[in-house]
Amino acid sequence: KMGLQTAAVLFLTLELLPPSGTFLIWTAMAVAVVSGVDYFRKLLREFT
Repeated sequence: KMGLQTAAVLFLTLELLPPSGTFLIWTAMAVAVVSGVDYFRKLLREFT
C-alpha cells in the first residue's frame, strides 16, 4: 500500500516539476527502494 502511495506521489511530482526536479525524484526513489529492502529483511527474519 505504501509503495503505491509513494509511486503516486512521485508521478504527480514528475507532472508538476520541470525536468530540473528529476534529481530529487531519483533521490526519493532510491530512498524508497532502500527502506523497502530493509522492510523485507525484517519480514524475512521474522519468518525464518
